[in-house]
Amino acid sequence: MKSGRPKSQGVKVTTHSQGVKPATFVGKDKLGITQSKGIVFIPTNINSSMTNIREITAIPIQEPPDGELNGQMDLDVEEDDVMNVVFMNCIFWNSRGTGAKSFPGLIRDLSQRYKVDIFCISETRQSGEKVEAILNKLGFDRWEKTDANGYSGGLWVLWKSGKVKVDVVEKHNQYIHVKVSNGSMEWLLTAVYGSPTISKRRELWERLRSIHSSVNKPWVVAGDFNAFLFQHEKFGGRSGGSKPDVNFKGWVEDTGMIDLKASGSGYTWKRQNVAARLDRVLVNMDWYHKFPEASGANVSRLWRGVTKQWGSVLNGLEWRLGNGSDTKFWHDRWVNGCDALINYAFASPSSVAINDTVAAFTTASGEWDWSKFEYLLPAHVCSRIASMVPPGNSNRKDVPAWRFSNNGSFSVKTAYKVLSNNEDLFKDPLWKHIWSWQGPQRIKSFLWLCGHDKVLSNVVRKNRGMTQDDGCAKCGDCQEDLLHILRDCASIKNVWLRIVEFKHWPVFFNLNLREWLNFNFSRNLGYGEIEWNLHFGVTCWMAWKWRNEFIFNGRTSGVGDPALYIHQYCRFVRSAFSLVGKEGQGSRVAVRIAWVPPPDGWIKVNVDGSVDPGSFGSSACGGVLRDRDGNFLCGFSRNVGSCSITLTELWGVLSGLQVAWNRGFKKVIIETDCLNAKRLIYQNFEEGYCSAQLVDEIHKSIAQDWDVVVQHVFKEANFVADKIAQLGHYEDFGIRIIEQPPDCIHKLLYEDIHGRGVLRSCIA
Repeated sequence: MKSGRPKSQGVKVTTHSQGVKPATFVGKDKLGITQSKGIVFIPTNINSSMTNIREITAIPIQEPPDGELNGQMDLDVEEDDVMNVVFMNCIFWNSRGTGAKSFPGLIRDLSQRYKVDIFCISETRQSGEKVEAILNKLGFDRWEKTDANGYSGGLWVLWKSGKVKVDVVEKHNQYIHVKVSNGSMEWLLTAVYGSPTISKRRELWERLRSIHSSVNKPWVVAGDFNAFLFQHEKFGGRSGGSKPDVNFKGWVEDTGMIDLKASGSGYTWKRQNVAARLDRVLVNMDWYHKFPEASGANVSRLWRGVTKQWGSVLNGLEWRLGNGSDTKFWHDRWVNGCDALINYAFASPSSVAINDTVAAFTTASGEWDWSKFEYLLPAHVCSRIASMVPPGNSNRKDVPAWRFSNNGSFSVKTAYKVLSNNEDLFKDPLWKHIWSWQGPQRIKSFLWLCGHDKVLSNVVRKNRGMTQDDGCAKCGDCQEDLLHILRDCASIKNVWLRIVEFKHWPVFFNLNLREWLNFNFSRNLGYGEIEWNLHFGVTCWMAWKWRNEFIFNGRTSGVGDPALYIHQYCRFVRSAFSLVGKEGQGSRVAVRIAWVPPPDGWIKVNVDGSVDPGSFGSSACGGVLRDRDGNFLCGFSRNVGSCSITLTELWGVLSGLQVAWNRGFKKVIIETDCLNAKRLIYQNFEEGYCSAQLVDEIHKSIAQDWDVVVQHVFKEANFVADKIAQLGHYEDFGIRIIEQPPDCIHKLLYEDIHGRGVLRSCIA
């Protein structure tokens, strides 16, 4: 580097809103000083060494919320340009709450990574003594704040006095206006959090107008304005919904403030199908004169792809309860199958309880305190809550989890399911038919491509610019799409006419591609002994293979009789796969399955679960306690709200254990016909698993001073428990003890006592 050159100073500003598509700005100057993700470089001195800076580029990029500014600074300063560059780094962040235990560590990490000098945090949702306690942990020695009003608002400006001097000029509950000094450099900064209420925002615009009248320095106004300027800055929503704020636009026009140019969508806030640009950076003319040429720039495709789908990642996160002390009852997503409960509330909860954790909504005995929330929530949400174990004095902490998987772990499959936004894709039986198809793997893969219509027919090739001709090279009659190759081309149609039964022709030759594939995989349309799904798959493959041989090699199939050749090929495949399928498999025999009495001194508790999909997924469990002679000791049924069948079965096991313990039995056998429930009880799994809390309760019960065995039994030996479980659908939440056997199980009890069972085919 050359010596003797004066230091150049500047400011980097980031706006960041904790939401689904926050906009940030990237600055680039002629010195090659760039911030690749998340920072705007704004030089503010009038130093002669900076006069060669002629442009600043601003682009919105989409970054993960919760402070995950996943950008890496790339400062490239040429030796011949400047001796040293001193930056003043500013971050603006709408945190949407600052009460999380991880919040102070997150701020410290961001400050260290980006060498932040000024950190502006809006929507802190904190007031009173709590604010000082949090601020003391953030790593800044100076700050100014405005308290939140209940659960709304709150604004903090923090800085490091050793690097920068900040003088508070004026503050209001919607902004903090300061003068920033660093040596000879002075500029004005206004951190904003606009009120969501239009009438209160009018006061903000008037106060900013007043500030502008006294400004004689470079001025930056940045933050969350909770308003947008133009109709194109909003996407989706009702036609009569929120509109551009005319008062906001009037202030910008009257004061001559300049909005940093942005390319891309620029939406900084999103909820469901509505998005808007609520966060922005505005500068005055003094600043803009130094950078007259503003233009857009590009960010990496990978980064755009990741951030574009960040909303789906947020949508997949929920809390799995442990002791309930870290999860907000109303504002966090923690109920299986539900969004944050505040979105379902008939009315706003009291200001006292709105920030309470889940643990605060339980009674001293460890049950849900329904009086605190049942009147505010619809019945189907209460059913979901009822299916969850109330948090107790557990050592297990609340943990975040990926809600689209049972074990709480992220997987590519579940992420693809979410990002495709197509639940029907995974419910379509076509994919099950294809992946269970018994035949060569290359044909199976080809059928999968056919299901997605991804085979390179001439129509597809023309659409991709790979050819100018989309006609069929074999028959020349029409366009060659995939269905034409597989079914309608004259050369293969003659084969179908010979192997498909005549009565199916009207339907077979008039379906679209997806319907045609599903129709053939779900029905027997052919003659002879060959399974039709095998015959169909092989014929499709041969049609594609022979078509390619004709196009690329200029020859026909080379087989005498195509239909006979396909038939013989199918017999060969069936023979080969029948041999493979028999390896390692024993023969099946008929076995009589019946209820088996427990040993002397033991009692047996048969339990079962029931889910009624016709009643909003109503879930219930039940069971029966019997002795060595098959005598009915008692029974129980329980309405567990609304949950999956596996969770319902686990509720049955827990309820059976509770009833047996309360009755004083010391040697108990629990029998369930849900093998998955038994595996969950005896295997180790991650704490993010959706049933972790319920299994924990089962483990605690088993660990008491008694002997307990949990074992699996076929459903044919569990008919009594199944019948009693169905009674729970008509009960209130909670467990009901049955002292006398109901009429519906008398016959079943008699058959169990006398050892009558049902024949079942089992592997020998």
